[in-house]
Amino acid sequence: MIKEIPTKLFKKAMISQALIFFIAMVGFGFIGDYLIKSEFHSMFLIQSQHSWEQTKKTFPEETNSFCRHLKQIEIPQIWLADSSGKVLCTNTGQTTNIDLAKDGAASLGSPLESHTWIDKQLAQAYVSKTLSRDGRILRVGTSLDLLNLQQIRLRKLLWSVIAAIFFIQITSSLIWTRRITNPVSRILRRAQALSAKSNKALYEQDYFGEEELGEWQEIESALENARKDLVIKTESLLREQEELSTLMSAISDAILATDSSGRFLFYNSRFALQFMPRNFTQTQSLSVADVFRIPEILEAFQAVNKLGQTVLIQSIQLGPQEGPKNFYSISVSPLKKSDGQIYGAIGIFHDVTELKSAEQIRIDFVANVSHELRTPLTSIKGFTDTVIQDLRSNRTVDTSHMEVISRNVNRLMDLINDLLDLSALESTDVIHKSSIAVEELTQRVATQLQSRFETKRQKLQFQFATPKLLADSRRVEQVLVNLLDNAHKYTPEGGAVKVVWEEDPNAIVLKVSDNGKGIPPEHQSRLFERFYRVDKARSREQGGTGLGLAIVKHIMQRHQGSAEVESRPGQGATFICRFPKN
Repeated sequence: MIKEIPTKLFKKAMISQALIFFIAMVGFGFIGDYLIKSEFHSMFLIQSQHSWEQTKKTFPEETNSFCRHLKQIEIPQIWLADSSGKVLCTNTGQTTNIDLAKDGAASLGSPLESHTWIDKQLAQAYVSKTLSRDGRILRVGTSLDLLNLQQIRLRKLLWSVIAAIFFIQITSSLIWTRRITNPVSRILRRAQALSAKSNKALYEQDYFGEEELGEWQEIESALENARKDLVIKTESLLREQEELSTLMSAISDAILATDSSGRFLFYNSRFALQFMPRNFTQTQSLSVADVFRIPEILEAFQAVNKLGQTVLIQSIQLGPQEGPKNFYSISVSPLKKSDGQIYGAIGIFHDVTELKSAEQIRIDFVANVSHELRTPLTSIKGFTDTVIQDLRSNRTVDTSHMEVISRNVNRLMDLINDLLDLSALESTDVIHKSSIAVEELTQRVATQLQSRFETKRQKLQFQFATPKLLADSRRVEQVLVNLLDNAHKYTPEGGAVKVVWEEDPNAIVLKVSDNGKGIPPEHQSRLFERFYRVDKARSREQGGTGLGLAIVKHIMQRHQGSAEVESRPGQGATFICRFPKN
């Protein structure tokens, strides 16, 4: 492939050389022209003087003999006239008399100085000299037109030679400039390849196929080596940058890096999602103070830039002015150069909202368990002390006291069993699925709870639109027991509880409905939390551990299903459990 000539450099070199050569040749032409003119004039005057001297020496003694001989002479031009100026003979063909007054003769018999004389008849100009002797006048001259013609020929020859030299010189310059600029072109392309995004070098053949010049080749080799090294380092840097970008995007924590003045250097997508202003544009330059108005965060970044030590903020609440706020643990560390100089700081915002929630749940759980345990234990303790005092006093023990103790012990046992069930469900994902006949299972559970429904004259209604269910039989039985027990408690006397098994394209659906007073909307999202009660006083009077619906939720999660509630105040409630088919 033919290489592209480095246009700018080539043009500059050629224009510079052509201009220098042109000025030099033109100057040489004018100087040569002047020298030719001066030398030619000098030679002409010398020749004219010599012709005059020779002709003067042979001044004709006999006119006729001289005139006959004169016809054979072409140069110089000679006139022989009498004393009145009448031309006796000449070799020019002029017959006009000589005007002695115009010749400026001082007197006959004395030679005149050379001067220009115009022969109007021949329309020619002459440089001539005249001599008067023996009543005759001899004039010897040379035509200026002939002189000019010779000068024009010499000038044409001079300028032709100059033009030929200029053309030869320009051609030579073209070749040598091409030889010089070709390696420069390659070096320029190598240098451009160092900064080009493609980092591809050009390897075309030379235009004239000339040999490499040593110094240029060494420079080109050095640039090519530098280009290859840069390509390797650039690819490595891009790969590391891509890996870092992927890593930063995959990290669940928000990350922000700033310079020493607090201006943003970079941040990951998590930070942009959680903290960046919604009206922010990429052209804006933000600082920490533009995003965070909390003094602790601003002081942390300033302290790191000043002291160079990591600053930790254990827990701080951040979020939009309107809406939920999350808790974050912030670690701010310095960014240092290789020489140890601090040029910025990097902050990692770790969302600890779930940890805070888990901690709060743990605190609430301990408080609720303690409260739930304390209530029956207090009753057991009180009635036990009463029974002991009756026995010490030899009084008859009231059986109602023993019944209260037994009832509270059963309540404690139920609470402990539910806690153990929750612990087992949370600690393992293992369930044993089998094919279950839903009608048989439902009837068995209804039989177990029949006495409870009879005491409140409540009716149980069933509807089976699907015969089979693939699930853990024991866990499904727990779900039914807890839902029916819950419906029994909140359904008034004489009410009805309905159990429906149906099927949709993706799941087997269990619905347990009652016609109680319903659940207010503000409580529905928290019904499946442990120990959560809509009416705490009434719930405790009715018994129960407060863990039934929490157990239902965990069992459904283990089956990869879901549990939800639909209710309107005064219209009862429907609990819906979805068991996936697969």
